[in-house]
Amino acid sequence: MAARRMMERENILSLDEAKKLFNKFFRRGHRFFGDLLDSWIRHPQAKKRLLGITQGAYTALGAADQNAARELAKDQMEERFGTIIQRRHDCIHNCDRPKVAPQPLVKGGTVIKVIEDVEFLVNRCDEHINGEFRQFLLDCGCPPAIVAHAAY
Repeated sequence: MAARRMMERENILSLDEAKKLFNKFFRRGHRFFGDLLDSWIRHPQAKKRLLGITQGAYTALGAADQNAARELAKDQMEERFGTIIQRRHDCIHNCDRPKVAPQPLVKGGTVIKVIEDVEFLVNRCDEHINGEFRQFLLDCGCPPAIVAHAAY
């Protein structure tokens, strides 16, 4: 019941809200979406539709241009997932009747691409949380023997 109440209270409808909830547990330089974008853009499963740039194009850029590309990737990712999250919200809470206008599936493969993008985000977040969880426990003063057996 406590989990249900928390889920009702913490309705996450944007990546920014997820970032605020998770980043308080992560070290500086290891925060969601800003600090991780470089490695996410370089990931073999990264898609241009999700991050706005390909891995090869990003690698070919200079340092200043990579900074600009990361900002654009952040904006692209927030826009892409904003659409996905809102659609999910409409499907579940409004019987897929959006407030503004119907949202048709106009191209073949649309659903598969959404699933791929969500899997990419979830898998990268899981990798990051798994890596940060042990450090979080150590920083909280947990003994290394306990931390060695703790898992997320």
